[in-house]
Amino acid sequence: MTDDPDLAHKRIGQGDNMAWGDRKLPPHWSDPMKGMGICHEAMKWLREQDDLDQPAQAWSVCDNGWWMFYYAAKRSEPGTRLRQALERIVNERTTWGDFLKKEPEKWLENACRAVSGLVLITAGKVGDAAFAAMPIHDTDSRDRASEAAAHAFVETQVRMLRELADLMRTRIPTVPAMPKVKKAKGE
Repeated sequence: MTDDPDLAHKRIGQGDNMAWGDRKLPPHWSDPMKGMGICHEAMKWLREQDDLDQPAQAWSVCDNGWWMFYYAAKRSEPGTRLRQALERIVNERTTWGDFLKKEPEKWLENACRAVSGLVLITAGKVGDAAFAAMPIHDTDSRDRASEAAAHAFVETQVRMLRELADLMRTRIPTVPAMPKVKKAKGE
């Protein structure tokens, strides 16, 4: 492993072989996702699921709807059934539908912002409400209120990501096709 505290925020998979710190990883069925901008945590999760050996299995058990939305959005093309399903999800869950139509060339970027923003803003509001509901008399009570707010934020975020994952599986029951792996000359 690595001691790099920022590793969780770095993209991996941009080279010929994914790396974890200085160590090369063995080939994996998720390798075709390299270069899609998939976050480190998602790629790590895929590799840690020892009982999963294909994309459909990962799609069926993933609890992070944001990862699923991002992957599906990256695989979608304008006018396809997949894109239409994603557009319905964005329109039903956010107020960004009309905005997305105004800038179709930025659909992927803006749709992903809409979905992640919905989760973070909602969880933030729940955390704020939890903090506001606690009486604050001294430093200890302020600390307890902060802990309650943080706990409420995380619980809400996890719940919303699970709900989005369930919605993704309902609207898009089959995992979008994996990217094709380009073979090197001579293979």
